[in-house]
Amino acid sequence: MKILIDIQSMQTSSRTRGIGHYTLSLIKEMILRDDIEVVFLLNDYCKESAEVVFKELDGYYAIDKIKIFKAPHNVSCLLGVDRLRKAASILRDYYINALNPDFVLITSLFEGATEDFVCDIKDNRNYKVGVIGYDLIPLYNPDLHLPTENMKEWYYEKLAEAKKADVIFSISESSKNEFLELGGISEKNIVNISSAGDSGYKALEVHERIDLSSRFLIHNEFILYSGACDERKNLKGLLSAYSNLDQDIKNRLDVVLVGKYSENDIKNLRKFVASKGIKPEKIIFTGFISNKELQNLYTQCFVFIFPSFHEGFGLPVLEAMMCDAVTICSNVSSLPEVIGLEEATFSPDNISSITEKLKEAIVDESFRNRLKDNARKRAKIFSWVKTTDLLLNKAKDLCEKNIKAKGSNVYSQDELIRSIFVESGYEYLDKEIRIIANCIADNEISLAL
Repeated sequence: MKILIDIQSMQTSSRTRGIGHYTLSLIKEMILRDDIEVVFLLNDYCKESAEVVFKELDGYYAIDKIKIFKAPHNVSCLLGVDRLRKAASILRDYYINALNPDFVLITSLFEGATEDFVCDIKDNRNYKVGVIGYDLIPLYNPDLHLPTENMKEWYYEKLAEAKKADVIFSISESSKNEFLELGGISEKNIVNISSAGDSGYKALEVHERIDLSSRFLIHNEFILYSGACDERKNLKGLLSAYSNLDQDIKNRLDVVLVGKYSENDIKNLRKFVASKGIKPEKIIFTGFISNKELQNLYTQCFVFIFPSFHEGFGLPVLEAMMCDAVTICSNVSSLPEVIGLEEATFSPDNISSITEKLKEAIVDESFRNRLKDNARKRAKIFSWVKTTDLLLNKAKDLCEKNIKAKGSNVYSQDELIRSIFVESGYEYLDKEIRIIANCIADNEISLAL
């Protein structure tokens, strides 16, 4: 079975968030399978991001399996040009068909609102398509996440695309239910493949640890959070709970926030911190850090807390437990599935609940020991081997039913040109025609390599 994995999600802003971590870990496991042929698909919109992917996969002997298709730029759904996006979509389709896969896996479909990205699911195809389904969080609060009509239109178009897939691979039982109830996906077309943490995450021995005081200016014991800072992550809830702790606890413990935050995000959070009477030096922002640095923070933190209102899976919770961290989290969406211990959870919309659980995790030694025991048990349950097995079993099942009827989907350059310039119904500028022609020529060279 030949699987083409569209990993363009590693070239968007998603690469520094959970989607990027999920994609990279999953494809590293799939590379190791000798019963499938794997090809990876990137675009040439951002050469720097493509180089990052090459570097990540270098040790897996996968460089020759990466194919890069070329298409016109300026194709984001909200800021780009419709006719160029249409041409890019056709070029991607032609490129995929020329590679003749049995199964196409899309690692993230809900991309490209404001970034160059093209990924459509065609109605007429002779290969099967699977999409990783992370969550449908915007549908729970569209006014917040989809504030304009254009954003709503883009999101619902992507949801309609998802319905064309032969299977949605949900990353948790919670996200599976979202696709069933909110996405209108048939249950027979959804498989929960769960998730796992990077195999590199484990508790570090003392001699393996870095000096946090010199690297991050962390001089005290600390409460750790890792993740984004948008509203659903509930950082204000965490900071409010911290402000309510007894003064002696606050004197002893700082709060370390890990994530790629904008200057404006940090400014707003510092303003909120000041409004709660928290000394500014008690809150430490690390910025985006390496996995090794994060592993050190997980290992050395006094408590890891994840107060999110909604998560497709909540990978930082699992990563923290893999490093034997005392871990507590919200009791909503997928997080109870991950942590697996009710007494380790709190209500994210109740500051008192967060404060009480945080204090318990700090001062109650018996509770801390139970959380550590739970962390070790839960860390063993999730694995990329299991996740990949579930995905490949479903993909093979779909392809076996399709293989006898499968013919070649490759079409000629003449058909490609007609699709772009005639059947699309768009008129292109002379400059755009030259750009598209160069893309066609470069793609032919790439496919021949």
